[in-house]
Amino acid sequence: MEMFMELYTRYPAQLEDVDFIVNYYADKIASADSLDTDQKEAMLSALSVSAYSPRYWISRLEPEE
Repeated sequence: MEMFMELYTRYPAQLEDVDFIVNYYADKIASADSLDTDQKEAMLSALSVSAYSPRYWISRLEPEE
């Protein structure tokens, strides 16, 4: 998750970049044999927040027309 956070905070220039990073890690988590179901669900929930948080803030910070 440390590498995810580094990529997430440095790499994305567009929302599509965020989606790419989140989807990549979601696939890795879902297929990880070393994680149990509860761990996977918790991590995937955190990724979901990571994916939708930028959209929320963009919609709140954009000037209203």
